[in-house]
Amino acid sequence: MMFRMQILMLLLAWGLPMLGGYGLHVFKGVFPSYSILISEFNITLFILVAIFRPTKEIAKLLNGESRRFHPKKIDFPTREVRTC
Repeated sequence: MMFRMQILMLLLAWGLPMLGGYGLHVFKGVFPSYSILISEFNITLFILVAIFRPTKEIAKLLNGESRRFHPKKIDFPTREVRTC
Protein backbone atom coordinates (compact mmCIF):
# COMPACT_ATOMS: atom_id res chain seq x y z
CA MET A 1 0.00 0.00 0.00
CA MET A 2 2.79 2.42 0.91
CA PHE A 3 4.64 1.61 -2.32
CA ARG A 4 1.55 2.48 -4.39
CA MET A 5 1.07 5.74 -2.52
CA GLN A 6 4.74 6.61 -3.03
CA ILE A 7 4.46 5.97 -6.76
CA LEU A 8 1.25 8.00 -6.95
CA MET A 9 2.78 10.97 -5.15
CA LEU A 10 5.89 10.93 -7.31
CA LEU A 11 3.81 10.74 -10.49
CA LEU A 12 1.67 13.63 -9.27
CA ALA A 13 4.83 15.58 -8.50
CA TRP A 14 5.86 14.95 -12.10
CA GLY A 15 2.47 15.52 -13.72
CA LEU A 16 1.33 18.68 -11.98
CA PRO A 17 4.20 20.83 -13.33
CA MET A 18 3.23 19.62 -16.81
CA LEU A 19 -0.33 20.71 -16.13
CA GLY A 20 0.95 24.06 -14.83
CA GLY A 21 3.05 24.53 -17.98
CA TYR A 22 0.01 23.81 -20.12
CA GLY A 23 -1.95 26.35 -18.05
CA LEU A 24 0.75 28.97 -18.66
CA HIS A 25 0.64 28.19 -22.38
CA VAL A 26 -3.16 28.66 -22.44
CA PHE A 27 -2.85 31.86 -20.37
CA LYS A 28 -0.32 33.19 -22.86
CA GLY A 29 -2.74 32.56 -25.73
CA VAL A 30 -5.74 34.07 -23.97
CA PHE A 31 -3.95 37.23 -22.83
CA PRO A 32 -1.62 38.28 -25.65
CA SER A 33 -0.51 41.42 -23.78
CA TYR A 34 1.31 39.17 -21.26
CA SER A 35 3.18 37.26 -23.98
CA ILE A 36 6.12 39.58 -23.38
CA LEU A 37 6.48 38.19 -19.84
CA ILE A 38 5.69 34.56 -20.62
CA SER A 39 7.79 33.05 -23.40
CA GLU A 40 7.99 29.45 -24.59
CA PHE A 41 11.49 29.30 -23.12
CA ASN A 42 10.19 30.36 -19.68
CA ILE A 43 7.47 27.72 -19.77
CA THR A 44 9.93 25.01 -20.84
CA LEU A 45 12.43 26.06 -18.18
CA PHE A 46 9.69 26.02 -15.53
CA ILE A 47 8.67 22.47 -16.46
CA LEU A 48 12.24 21.14 -16.61
CA VAL A 49 13.23 22.61 -13.26
CA ALA A 50 9.99 21.51 -11.58
CA ILE A 51 10.25 17.88 -12.70
CA PHE A 52 13.98 17.40 -12.14
CA ARG A 53 13.85 16.15 -8.55
CA PRO A 54 10.74 13.93 -8.91
CA THR A 55 12.31 12.36 -12.02
CA LYS A 56 15.46 11.64 -10.03
CA GLU A 57 13.41 10.05 -7.24
CA ILE A 58 11.40 7.92 -9.71
CA ALA A 59 14.67 6.67 -11.22
CA LYS A 60 15.96 5.75 -7.75
CA LEU A 61 12.69 4.03 -6.92
CA LEU A 62 12.77 1.98 -10.11
CA ASN A 63 16.37 0.96 -9.38
CA GLY A 64 15.42 -0.07 -5.85
CA GLU A 65 17.73 2.48 -4.23
CA SER A 66 15.05 4.69 -2.76
CA ARG A 67 14.20 4.74 0.90
CA ARG A 68 10.62 4.79 1.98
CA PHE A 69 9.09 8.10 2.96
CA HIS A 70 8.53 6.84 6.49
CA PRO A 71 11.27 5.00 8.35
CA LYS A 72 10.41 1.52 9.63
CA LYS A 73 12.04 2.11 12.99
CA ILE A 74 11.63 5.25 15.02
CA ASP A 75 14.14 5.89 17.80
CA PHE A 76 12.86 7.79 20.78
CA PRO A 77 15.16 9.32 23.42
CA THR A 78 15.60 7.08 26.46
CA ARG A 79 16.77 9.69 28.99
CA GLU A 80 14.23 11.31 31.19
CA VAL A 81 14.09 15.07 31.31
CA ARG A 82 14.47 16.69 34.72
CA THR A 83 12.20 19.55 35.55
CA CYS A 84 13.11 22.14 38.15
